[in-house]
Amino acid sequence: MSSTQDNSNRIGSVLQAYGLEAQFLEKRDCVYKVYARSGNYILKEIPAKVGLDFVRNIHFMAQKGFQRLVPVFPTLDGRYGVLDGTTLYYLMPFVMNERLEERQEKMDKMLKELARLHLLSVKEETVSKEDREHHFQVLDGEWEKENDFLETFLKECEEEWYPSPFQLQFLTFYLDVSQALKYARNKLEEWFEESKENEKVRTVLVHGKVNLDHFLFDEKGLGFFTSFERSVYGSPSHDLLPFIYQVVDTPMKPHEDLLFALQSYFSHFPLKKEELLLFQAYLAHPGKLTTVVQQYHAKEHRRNEMKYVQRLQNSYWRLKNIEYIVMRLEEIEKQKEEQNG
Repeated sequence: MSSTQDNSNRIGSVLQAYGLEAQFLEKRDCVYKVYARSGNYILKEIPAKVGLDFVRNIHFMAQKGFQRLVPVFPTLDGRYGVLDGTTLYYLMPFVMNERLEERQEKMDKMLKELARLHLLSVKEETVSKEDREHHFQVLDGEWEKENDFLETFLKECEEEWYPSPFQLQFLTFYLDVSQALKYARNKLEEWFEESKENEKVRTVLVHGKVNLDHFLFDEKGLGFFTSFERSVYGSPSHDLLPFIYQVVDTPMKPHEDLLFALQSYFSHFPLKKEELLLFQAYLAHPGKLTTVVQQYHAKEHRRNEMKYVQRLQNSYWRLKNIEYIVMRLEEIEKQKEEQNG
């Protein structure tokens, strides 16, 4: 029996648990679009060890009244997934993404719902003073080493009689990079001073894959999150930072739409002072650009110069886009303090 036929039989067996018979299947990666007499569905396969937490998190948020996850259909006997060896299958409706929202509107609605997800799932956990201090010392030590490396590379570039295109570009960018790293380390130190006596930390159910492509609208204009398989408890920043990095990975532009959407998120789920300080530290940290420079330096005799010049340029654009967001958030926080002062 061919592997294709074997796979079709396995999927057919899974669908029987839902009382469905596929008339046609379309497969893309680990996702099947199922065409059946009763309608169209999405069947997804995920590792069983991930799937158990996923199903539990879906149940938990439903009990909390959060209805902005694409629903998971139960099997005929009430299960929310079908286990087949090390794989778990689950079934969802096929959402057409009926409304073509403007990017600004979609981003705003998505971050509002993300704030609700975090608000409804928030809980406090105990963290020792020793763990906080260890986190601070390790991270600050890493960033200090990065600063030392950048300063050393700067001197190497300045001493070259004929700097390479990459080195010339780095010389142009260095001041902005060093200022970003200094800002990040200052915020990290402020975070430690603010939080070192606090033995509680807020955690939320993190979506794990926040993306505009994973927020769909039905025919009524209601938005729903998909791809909730990576949901785990963690800091709100674990959702916010990767999403911001996606959006700002473009040539330099203000990204007012992102700033507006972030303000919408913060209005529905305000970060505590210590949370905001750590968020600002991670956001401002020029990690991507530093990594490019480190890789260039390590491949002295086997590097593609123009490739690295382009990577450095792209990471600099991202740094400047983030700088704008960081500075605007700083201004907004100062305005709040003055109003409350």
